Amino acid sequence: MAGAPLSCYELRENQLSLLVLDGTLDVTTSDQALAAIRDYVLKRGSTVVLDGSRLDFIDSKGVGTLINALKGVREMGGRLYLREPSVPARKILELCGLMSLFPEPPAELRDAKAPQPEPAANGAPGSAGRGTRSGAAAAAPGPRMRRAA
Repeated sequence: MAGAPLSCYELRENQLSLLVLDGTLDVTTSDQALAAIRDYVLKRGSTVVLDGSRLDFIDSKGVGTLINALKGVREMGGRLYLREPSVPARKILELCGLMSLFPEPPAELRDAKAPQPEPAANGAPGSAGRGTRSGAAAAAPGPRMRRAA
């Protein structure tokens, strides 16, 4: 699966917002995902709802990315929720004993749905880098989210 694309974009309805991770979260896309999460936090605040329903693959580097994002958000006094994780994402998190770290969001955050994706700070859906990184996002101040080793 190395080299498979990841698209990161925001969905909004009314005042609810979530960040969608669509595709493969692995060693080749983890920096892109972390930058998108950092951008989302800078734009929306420290309550982060990640929609994991469109993740088709996640490896150990992807798990490390989620853990680093969680730590960064918690350092800011925030919460990170994982909404509707796909079967592959749920399986790897369960195998690692980490599902409890990524709870479903409460009802007021869980029901956010929008018919059309809105471009995230690092580009439009599909161009949010399908395999590219946003250098500006990586240099932006914000939560201390470290690259997974």
